[in-house]
Amino acid sequence: MRIVRYQKDQVSHDDLIEGNMAHELVGKVFEEGRRGQEVGALGEVKLLAPCVPQAIWSNDANYPWRCHDRHFDLPTEPHVLWAPGTMIGGPEREFSLPRFEHRADFGAEEMLSI
Repeated sequence: MRIVRYQKDQVSHDDLIEGNMAHELVGKVFEEGRRGQEVGALGEVKLLAPCVPQAIWSNDANYPWRCHDRHFDLPTEPHVLWAPGTMIGGPEREFSLPRFEHRADFGAEEMLSI
């Protein structure tokens, strides 16, 4: 069972996925949430980003290989970056890179709802 967010009729919902079916989430996600009525198959609902943070805090250059790859010196103290929560996208959202960027990197960020 997986917890997802989806949009139906212009409204977002928290739900549970079992197999290929979405079900209503009865209760709260991090408390005693349980499966409710069937909502529809995965192809019938639009999946959204798993959360809606207002801010994203990231440790930049925290991997030696990333520093080496980008020809940066290893940091002597943590570098912290901030980004708006609007950068989070769901599985179907398109994104684009600025023209001056030649690649995209994956990262692990802590998302905060402030």
